[in-house]
Amino acid sequence: MDTAVSSNGTVGINLPADLYAEFILRKGESVDVTSWIISVIKDYLERTKHDEYWCDSYKERIADDLLRDVNLFGDPKYGYQWSTLFLPNGTRIRMQYKGAYHYAVVSNEKIVVMENESPLFEGHYSPSEFASQVANNTQRNAWRDLWIKRPMDRDWTLADELRRQQ
Repeated sequence: MDTAVSSNGTVGINLPADLYAEFILRKGESVDVTSWIISVIKDYLERTKHDEYWCDSYKERIADDLLRDVNLFGDPKYGYQWSTLFLPNGTRIRMQYKGAYHYAVVSNEKIVVMENESPLFEGHYSPSEFASQVANNTQRNAWRDLWIKRPMDRDWTLADELRRQQ
């Protein structure tokens, strides 16, 4: 497939019309195709970031990122205690709401909201407060809505599943 880089730093990809039409048929005409494709790619990259087949320059960046994470989020020996579940510093928290993913991270023993892959340090939340904020301040069950990826985890796991494993 052909790609084109624009002056604003985005890349255009020629998507086959039949694939696009099938997606619109399944999701409905009001779907934001670009946002959905971006979320799928981000999810794939996150799930596979520790796979062995990535190139050496990427592996070097991952090592640098781990050091940056310790400096940014704090020592992973410490973290946030959520009932019986311990979330070490650097733990990622994700919730999908209305087709979009929303993220938070445990940083220096607090849960802070992420925006554009960067933590916002303006305030901190409990897991329940984060889930409620994502869902436009409606009541949520954070154990069933939040997905967790601790620094040692390869995959995202539903918070309730992690709690049951304790």
